[in-house]
Amino acid sequence: MPPATNCLKSDGRVRRLRPVRALLIDEGRDRASLVGARALAADGWTVGCAAGVRSLASRSRACDAFHLLTPLASDPERFCADVAAAMSDGDYEIVFPTWEAATSALSAYRSHLPGCFPFPEHDVLMRCFDKSRLAEAAQACGIASPLTAPATPEAIAGWSYPALVKPASHAEGFYRATLVHDAQSARDYAQAIATAGGRPLIQERIEGSLVAIAFVADRQSQLLTVSQQRAELTWPRGVGVTARGVTEPPDRALIEKVSALVAHLRWWGLAQVQFLRGADGIARVIDFNGRYYGSMALAINAGVNHPAAWARTALEMPVPQMSQRDGIRYQWLTRDLRASVMSGHPTQIARALACAPRSAHSLYVPSEPMLAPRFLASQLRRSLARRLHLA
Repeated sequence: MPPATNCLKSDGRVRRLRPVRALLIDEGRDRASLVGARALAADGWTVGCAAGVRSLASRSRACDAFHLLTPLASDPERFCADVAAAMSDGDYEIVFPTWEAATSALSAYRSHLPGCFPFPEHDVLMRCFDKSRLAEAAQACGIASPLTAPATPEAIAGWSYPALVKPASHAEGFYRATLVHDAQSARDYAQAIATAGGRPLIQERIEGSLVAIAFVADRQSQLLTVSQQRAELTWPRGVGVTARGVTEPPDRALIEKVSALVAHLRWWGLAQVQFLRGADGIARVIDFNGRYYGSMALAINAGVNHPAAWARTALEMPVPQMSQRDGIRYQWLTRDLRASVMSGHPTQIARALACAPRSAHSLYVPSEPMLAPRFLASQLRRSLARRLHLA
């Protein structure tokens, strides 16, 4: 039965009124929003999308309406007001921003939103988004993490390379983690992050397998749904996202540590915690993504509908039990092909192509066969136009 808002009649019976309306907000080309829209629609939700440009998710059959917003970067206050207006106009009861900067801005504005903002209190949210504080929390819970420090000139000068330089929070501008091979490169990138208003960190590079545990926690920080995956290939290599991944049997000891971390942070809602498991077998935490995440289609295809569980939890609706199927595959085809080509091994390219028909994808689903090729064609046209302009 689809989710519905309820009211209590005088005789004590619950009467169902209508399906719940959810609004997804992204930056325009976010694949995770598309996946989230489909997951909510499959659970019976009415879904609207909003962005500063016509969004990828809004082109899906899962989306019932699109709302144009003032871009966050150009006017944060107007952006928040536009979101509130869209929620009122569309009678949305819950809103899901899908990137950290928007989540942070709307969190500070949440008292003005005419519906549910499904995240913990603002101070908790900002603490969870801070990578330096994540390392402190992990240590308090007995979880290993890479050596991390503020990227001061002194720290950079005394660091061992290669290393990673990253902003302390994804909410601080558009910079991401990058691999640097010497102190000068580290200084340059740290300066770029600082100039953009961020706080640069430097972190030791850990060689290992990228493992992620995604979950939905209730308001008491108890895990309701859990999925676990391992990346077989990432792009960019060493610092990138999952290009090819697979669900694997749950590591109960690791999940218990994640549960302790969630309780320590006082987080509730959806999150994905990423680890690098080194040759020594130790899983070191590297990221806490409190939002829709890039490879979310894998968990959903494996039987764990995290977006629906999150929405139901936020609106205090029943969450059905969900169990993950192991051995389910995921692929970001274009990134898989790039990583395979750069590997220099023809067998990797063949494996990437062979993987495509039997993997979950963020863009392609059989019910919408033309959405992916149309989007990729538009991306190609945009890339060619940019190259011609620069030539």
